[in-house]
Amino acid sequence: MTIVTRILCTVLLACGLVSTACTCESPAPERLEVLVGGTAVSWTAAQLGDLPRETLSIGSHEFGGVALVSVLKASGVADGQAVAVVLEGSDGYRQTISNERLWQPGVLLADTDHGKPLDADGPLRVVVENSPGLSVRNLVRLSVQPE
Repeated sequence: MTIVTRILCTVLLACGLVSTACTCESPAPERLEVLVGGTAVSWTAAQLGDLPRETLSIGSHEFGGVALVSVLKASGVADGQAVAVVLEGSDGYRQTISNERLWQPGVLLADTDHGKPLDADGPLRVVVENSPGLSVRNLVRLSVQPE
């Protein structure tokens, strides 16, 4: 949802011109798209659930999910390949994880916090241990680029 749409929605809600059915949250994605070398690989929650699960404690959070490198490898990225990954949320927010950080432990594609779904953050969120600025909520796309 664009910033203009969010502002309009907020104003209309404040004026009572629309019901609370108008939300300013982006809809939850049904699939995660991974773009590797011009090829798109689509992942459902069930498919991600088939990958080995890990947990990662960050502050008061106990995130659960799959290692981001597991998803990348299963999408066709060679182990240790020199790439950068652009993470994109449903709101268009983007962050890039460098090759150096990507292959280290502690980069998780989270779907739970303390065993509960990430409803407020969308169904998927990338969290990076010791790098809170790399967190991307409502994850919808990973774009793998040569580094």
